[in-house]
Amino acid sequence: MSDLILNGDFSFPNISGPTGYLQFIETPPFSWHIAWVNSATVGPPKAEVQKNVPDGQYLEIASSAPYQITQTIQPNPGEDYVFSFRAKARSGFPSQFLARLSKPDGVVVEYHITPGSTWHNYTFCQCPTTGKVEVTFVGLGTSDGGAFIDSVHYVN
Repeated sequence: MSDLILNGDFSFPNISGPTGYLQFIETPPFSWHIAWVNSATVGPPKAEVQKNVPDGQYLEIASSAPYQITQTIQPNPGEDYVFSFRAKARSGFPSQFLARLSKPDGVVVEYHITPGSTWHNYTFCQCPTTGKVEVTFVGLGTSDGGAFIDSVHYVN
């Protein structure tokens, strides 16, 4: 089984200690490209990785202003893959985000996710027709309390 997603557990950059969070702008150590959803938002987009016992490290998306993270992968066309991730909402706050798979031929598959307050596994079967797919998580709304995402995989 081969996982095409890099840093799908959001363990880089590492947060030392049992709890905390890091906000960062630069993509390389993170393996995901970060961008604002609304191009009118001022300043560089910041991704926020959090750590909490017993959940470990995970990404919070749309905690203050909606941003998106994207990773481009290269699956083998015609092979079956499983796209999966875990998600939950910040306790006491409704939250929503999109999980989007985009291909160069213009085909876009979007999953509108409204997670509950406990971790839930989301699994989708894929059979890409091209050798390039962009995996994107898009925060929706503004200051909606955030959604937590973890354990992102794209495996065959």
